[in-house]
This record gives sequence, C-alpha cells and structure tokens, in this order.
Amino acid sequence: IIVGLLITAVAAILPAVRATRVPPIAALRDVAVDTSGSSKLRAGLGVALFILGGLLVAPAFGNEPGSDKIRVVGAGLGVLMVAVLVSGPVIARPLARVVGSWIPALKGVTGRLARENAMRSPRRTASTASALIIGVALVSFISVFATSAQASINSAIGTGFEGDYIVQPANQFSFSGAPPTVAEDLAKIDGVKGVTALTFTEGQLTLPGGAKPGAFVGGIDPSTIDGIFTFKMSQGKLSDLKSGGMLVDKAVAKEKGVEIGDKVSFQSGTGRTAVFEVAAISDDPALLGQWTISRSDTAKLTPEPTDYLLGVSLDDGVSPDSIRSELRQVVKPFPNMKLQDRDQYTSSIVNSITALLNVVYALLAISIIIALIGIANTLSLSIHERTRELGLLRAMGMTRTQMRSSVRWEAVIVALMGTAIGIVLGLGLSFIMVKVLVSQGVNEFDVNVPAMVVVVIIAAVLAVVASLWPAYKASKLDVLKAIGTE
Repeated sequence: IIVGLLITAVAAILPAVRATRVPPIAALRDVAVDTSGSSKLRAGLGVALFILGGLLVAPAFGNEPGSDKIRVVGAGLGVLMVAVLVSGPVIARPLARVVGSWIPALKGVTGRLARENAMRSPRRTASTASALIIGVALVSFISVFATSAQASINSAIGTGFEGDYIVQPANQFSFSGAPPTVAEDLAKIDGVKGVTALTFTEGQLTLPGGAKPGAFVGGIDPSTIDGIFTFKMSQGKLSDLKSGGMLVDKAVAKEKGVEIGDKVSFQSGTGRTAVFEVAAISDDPALLGQWTISRSDTAKLTPEPTDYLLGVSLDDGVSPDSIRSELRQVVKPFPNMKLQDRDQYTSSIVNSITALLNVVYALLAISIIIALIGIANTLSLSIHERTRELGLLRAMGMTRTQMRSSVRWEAVIVALMGTAIGIVLGLGLSFIMVKVLVSQGVNEFDVNVPAMVVVVIIAAVLAVVASLWPAYKASKLDVLKAIGTE
C-alpha cells in the first residue's frame, strides 16, 4: 500500500508542476496548439540518455566475462528504456504520421482525421502509448530471450551431449540424487557402452586472494565422460583434470583472478577440507558449472556421495527403445530420479522454461490490458475536450458511423505506435542481453516471428475494443449542444 501511494504521488508531481505553468490566456483557449512534443530540452535529454545507455551496454559486445559486466549492462538496459519513454513526445508526431499513412487510403476522410488527431497532441499520444510500450517491450523481450535460451539449450545438448540416455532428478529444482551403485548397475546391462556420473557438493572456497565465496562444486569422472559429454575448454584440456585438480569456468576465473596453477581450498558442508590445484579453465557453464573437481574427490568430501546426473551411451547398433525397459528397472527403485532419452531430456528443460514463461505472460497480459484501458480513458478525455469540434464535424455532414470509425482508427494508430516501439525496444534489449550472457551459455539469438505478429494483431484488436465506448459516446453527442460548448 505504501509503495503504491508513493508511486502515485511521485507520478503526479510533474503534471502538477506543468499545470501551474500554463498561462491563464492559453488555458482559456480550448484550441491552443500542443507543442509539448517539440521541446528542445526533452529532445536533448532523450539523446543524452540514449548515449549514456549505449555506453553502458557497450561492454556486452566485448569478450570480457564477469558479473560486473552483467550489472553494468543491466543498468544500461534500464537507461535505454527510460530514454525511449522520455523521447516519446518528440517522436510521436512523425511516428503517428508513418504508422497511420495507410489508413486515409483505406478509410478516406475518417482515416485522415484519425491520423491528424493522433498527431495533434504528441505528449498525450506518447503518454497514452507509454504503458503499452512497456508492456509490449517486456513481452517481446521475455519471449525472444526465452526462445534464445531454448535454442541455446538445444544447441548445448546437441553439441555437448553425445549419449543416448540421461538419468536426472524427477524434480529439476531438487538437489537429490542416486547412490553410485546406480551407475555401476547401468554399466552392467548388455548393450550399454558407457556410463558417466556427475555429482556436486556445497561448501566454501578459499581463493588465492583470500576471498571466501560459497559455491557448488561439481564432480566428473574424466575417464568415463568421453563419448557421452563434450565440454568446451578455454585453457588446457579436460584430461588435465586428475585427483586433486580443479576446473574453473572462464568467466569466474576472470572475475576472481584465478589462473592455472593456483591453489584453491574447499571446505564442504560436512566440514571436510581439501586443497585443489587449478588444472584447466573451462568455457561451458551450461554443462560444467563454475567449479569442477574429479568425482573421486567429491566422494571424499561427502559422507554419502550421490550422483545428480548420469549419462548413458549405447553400443553401436543398439536401439534406445530396445534397452529402455532394462534401464528403467535399474532406476525404478529411486522414485526421485527419472530416465529420459535425448529428446525427452531436451523437452523437459525447454518445457520448464515454457511453464515459467506462461506465468510471466499472464502477468504481462494484465499490464497490456491496463494500458488499453488507459487508451480508452484518454480517448474519452480527448472527446470531451473536442466536443465543439466534433459537433461542427457532425453539422458539416459527418455521420455517426464515420465518427465512430474515426475514433476507432485513432485508437488503432496509438496502439500500433506503442506496439511498434515496444517490439523494437524488446528486440534490442533481448539482443543485448543474449550478447552479455554468452559466457553463461546463452549464445543463440532466436526471434519467434509468428509470436511478434500475433502481438501486433492482438494489440490492434484490443485497441478497437478499448475504443468502442469512446466511439459510441462521440457518435451520440447532440450536435447543437456540442456546437454551443465553450
């Protein structure tokens, strides 16, 4: 409640100050021309914010990893969004002219009136479209970013997982696992070429510089992983990992100042401590994580070692379906684990992202509906302000149908403006975010074009729905009373 009240109060400050600066003579004239969108100060501020935002997001296109880079670029994305909103009134008039350029050819005089009305008050048009800009920008940003993340996952699995089956926790957010005997039993099945297990332990690291970050340390078996998982390396080779050695992710190594040959101490949650020497620098955070040691070392650090992920490869000529039941019998005693083939494994990860997206889309849909309600309210106020003008148009022969059509198309122009800016903004922000997260495994930029088209169509249709009441109200004005309105 307090946050809502504060935001509302702060949002009202600028309009209140602006209202006190209106000259009395101008306030008495209902035909005053709105030049608010041509402010040189606003244009200059918008340019300055664009430059600042550009400088902040520039590191996204460099090769230097690190969490500081992500924070700086994130701030830059926020500045760019503010820059677009500040510049809205400046670009509203020319953009309305472009967006509505095809409407006069389609609807004649009513279409031209709709376009001119959208252009006549750039500040009002921009403020009306701003909520829609934010909503559509977030929808397109999240949609494109999620699609890119899914494409990156598919690519990572396609190039990083060469096996045939995966055994992993049934709940992807669970830290449970299976005992080492599961890997041993799977390897004994006829037709199984190899089994490798990935495990992890949680604890605290002590780095060469004295920093002591908490960390999840993964464990792999280099002797069995070949042919099942393929990891990208930045410095050194995977085979360099021996007992007492450690792999460190490239981005983390850069951020923490860790190099090959450094000594890193690790204390597990059980209090057991071991010192590891950095043997190689990895470049595969999606599969390897940030810190990795040998599976034999993780077994020494935990009283009851468990494997959270097992990869299974089959002999040449063995069909995955022919051996599925035998593999399932080994996994069956552990209901917390599930057996999946390559396609099922990929789908499970992608579906988890999709499920989260559906929740986000539902919340964003509410914001877009609120934005369209704002369009309806603004149109209603605009009609009230133009009562005399609308009465004159009716007196000159404009029919009620033409009046309703003009208001509806004005709403469509505003909605298309907001949608166009929002999509361009969302695409730009998502592209920058993908670039900055390359070191985190998101390296594919993928745009769902049909989804973007659907967003535009839905925005236009909902804009028409939002304009129905204002259009009806305008068409029902009494001509003589409207003409006599001061």
